[in-house]
Amino acid sequence: MAKPQPEQKPWPTKIRVFDRMTSKERLVLFKHLAAMIEAGVPLEKGLLAIHEQTRSKSFHRILHSLVKDLDSGETLSSSMKKMPHIFNELVVNLISVGEKTGTLSDSLVRINDHFEKAGELRKKVLSALIYPFIVVAGTIGTVAYLVFVLLPQITPLFLSLNVDLPASTTFVIFSAEFVTTYWKWMVALLVFGVIAFYFALKIHRFRYAFHSLTLYIPLVNTLIKKIQVARFSQMLGVLLASGVSVVPAFKIAAESIEHPVYRRSLEKIAASIQGGENIGLYLQAHPVLFSPLVTQMVSVGEETARLDKSFFFIAKFTEEEIDEVIKVMTTLLEPLLMIMIGGLVGFVALAVITPIYQLTSGIG
Repeated sequence: MAKPQPEQKPWPTKIRVFDRMTSKERLVLFKHLAAMIEAGVPLEKGLLAIHEQTRSKSFHRILHSLVKDLDSGETLSSSMKKMPHIFNELVVNLISVGEKTGTLSDSLVRINDHFEKAGELRKKVLSALIYPFIVVAGTIGTVAYLVFVLLPQITPLFLSLNVDLPASTTFVIFSAEFVTTYWKWMVALLVFGVIAFYFALKIHRFRYAFHSLTLYIPLVNTLIKKIQVARFSQMLGVLLASGVSVVPAFKIAAESIEHPVYRRSLEKIAASIQGGENIGLYLQAHPVLFSPLVTQMVSVGEETARLDKSFFFIAKFTEEEIDEVIKVMTTLLEPLLMIMIGGLVGFVALAVITPIYQLTSGIG
């Protein structure tokens, strides 16, 4: 007789602080839910269908909370608003507009497109950093082997022969001994510095000053500016195309963007629009943040009452420019890294090899 299987405990349904959705789960929620609503499936049944198929505990809790709130008579946007660490202001407002206008499926599609474009932009930036990271990591490993493995094995031989060592060898030996002796303090200082910098970024003034400084670093500032312009332009295009008015759209974009300098600028633009001022004039007065193309396109959008189209064009054009900037940076970084790394490895290698060569020449 088969033993009865123990009943499985239901998953916890309380939303946790660290609950998040992956990019794949966002695709399932927004794109698949939009398709089901377009096909005539009621919203609650669509969420239940996704809820029954998921195997992620955190995604299960999120969906359970949405279904529970809908069952109690709440709207989808009000339910999402209870989870600001999962659904930002952009998502909540687009869902709210879709619910009020009866175009919820269109809003869900726009949200999914926005996240897909943001993910593509993030991948472009990360892919540009992979090559320098691999090269620098390989260099650090090579230098560490020469200094902390090979050099200590032959240093006693140098010292026992009482010969005058080259200045480079003396420097490398001293550096190796210093790091070997005080490595715990150096690691502690590094960890303390990282933690201190992390908490310093929580202070608004320091964070604003730090990000303002990055806007003046050659090459890096160009990439940062274009990334931020592409992000808020895509947001504004989606919001305006969904029916959100101009002032709330700028306020939502300001809350959704992380860069403090551009966030403050978007907030000021929203305030200036309320005062009856022109967006293009504000952009023109801040050429450090907004290029002439952005200013011109926004001005055209204001004149033709097609700001959403203008911002979509800016986002698309800027993303293409980001590809070019990344290619230029990679092209410039490759020889620069090779020179720096070759010089460092060559210096350490010569510091190790030169005394050996001198000793063998003396013996000869």
